[in-house]
Amino acid sequence: IGESMADSGGSFLLVILGKKVLGNPVTYSILLLFSIALLTPLVFWRNGGRRFNYVEYLFIGAYMTSQRFMVDFVLLFYTTLLPGVNAGLTANLLMALSYVGLIAWDYRQFFRMRWRSALPKTLILLLFAYFLALVLGILLFIVVVLIIGPVGPAFA
Repeated sequence: IGESMADSGGSFLLVILGKKVLGNPVTYSILLLFSIALLTPLVFWRNGGRRFNYVEYLFIGAYMTSQRFMVDFVLLFYTTLLPGVNAGLTANLLMALSYVGLIAWDYRQFFRMRWRSALPKTLILLLFAYFLALVLGILLFIVVVLIIGPVGPAFA
C-alpha cells in the first residue's frame, strides 16, 4: 500500500492520520471524552455546569461512554440480523441516535432539566465536541510526527 501511494504521489502521513489517529475508534473516543468534559460546563453553564471541576466531568463522560459502548454492543447483535444492503447505514443511524439519546438522558438527570432544554444543548455540545476532538486528533498527529519524525516510503 505504501509503495503504491508513494508512486502515485499520495501522502503516507495522510493515511496514518486517517487510519491510526482519527480513524481509530478508541483514540477518537478518548479525544471525544476529553472534549465533552471540557465543553460541558460551558454549554450547561446556566443549569449548574459551573458546580463541578474538570475531573468530575471526566468521570461523567466516562460513564456516558461506557453506556454508549454497552448499547453499541447490544445493537451490534441486532444489526447483524438485519437483511439488505442498508444494514450498515441502519446500524450507524441506530447507534448515533442511541448515543445522542443516552447523553441527553444523562444530562437531563444530572442537571435536572426538561427534555426540551436538554436535547438541544446536548446536540450543541456534541457538535462542538466532535469538532474539538477532530482538532485535538490533528494536533496529536502533528506532535507524534514532530517527536518520532516522518516514517514511511514517501519519505525514504
